[in-house]
Amino acid sequence: MTLRLAYVACGFFNADLGLATVRAEHQAFYRRVFMHKSLSPPREYPGLVKPICLMAVDYPAMRDKVFARYPYLRSTFFERRMLFQRSSERASLPMNSSELPFERATIVPRP
Repeated sequence: MTLRLAYVACGFFNADLGLATVRAEHQAFYRRVFMHKSLSPPREYPGLVKPICLMAVDYPAMRDKVFARYPYLRSTFFERRMLFQRSSERASLPMNSSELPFERATIVPRP
């Protein structure tokens, strides 16, 4: 579930790429779940016990495929805003809920 936060952040910041530094034995998981591709072979880094590699995903292209398989990775505008927007920026938003771009929360995959 901690990896969900990265997907929520990609949505809030309109990311083009999602990057991850991944241990060699976890690469298959990132390929299967998040559709990441390896950008470098695993290598040693000072201070780390195990080698890691850089992996990336084209977030806009793969987002809907990942959400269809794992709907719990979806987030609402409210959730993203509360996690990543500074409190001073939140105070300046309109108070009328009809003016906010909330998404309808659902666990049903979208076609």
